[in-house]
Amino acid sequence: MKKIVLIILVALGTLPTSAKKNVIYEGFDIYDLDAGSNTKKSYFAFELGAGNELEMGFRYQKNFGKYFAWDIFGVKYAYDYTFSDDSFAHELTVETGIRAYSPAFAKGKVKAFVSFDAGYGLSSYESEYGYYDRWRGWQSEEEREINHHFAMDLTIGLQFKDKFYIGYGFGNLTGDISHSDHEARIGINF
Repeated sequence: MKKIVLIILVALGTLPTSAKKNVIYEGFDIYDLDAGSNTKKSYFAFELGAGNELEMGFRYQKNFGKYFAWDIFGVKYAYDYTFSDDSFAHELTVETGIRAYSPAFAKGKVKAFVSFDAGYGLSSYESEYGYYDRWRGWQSEEEREINHHFAMDLTIGLQFKDKFYIGYGFGNLTGDISHSDHEARIGINF
């Protein structure tokens, strides 16, 4: 009986050593800025924004140390309800970009960041207008237009414990019909 208990204890004692560890980046130590910090190599992030449009986005980010990252792939959908007086727009963008972080402050739990993304945008503008026909009365018609754009996005914000972030976003679609959007953003990294 003692041998069985001993074997079980030895087996349980070796379990933590064989478990898979989190993949972390042991950063490069340039001018002692990194000082042994541990940062995950990559994140997936989900983001919501509200302002003169409502947006929802998803991105994959690869970190290069604790101060720089590459937003490898990002997709955003936005419903622009303020496009003009009588129309609204659906926007879809696919972007890539860079992200930079400040050194951590507030006991190492908060850091500022700025990101710049660029890519392709597709928008569908819908408008409804009405007119009075003398013979048929009030008539209304819908008009739909699809446009292709060069998309740019700038976000400035604060990130808390590498999990949660808030910020201000400025997006711009250039092309046949160009316009800019401003949003407050909230996101989570996982």
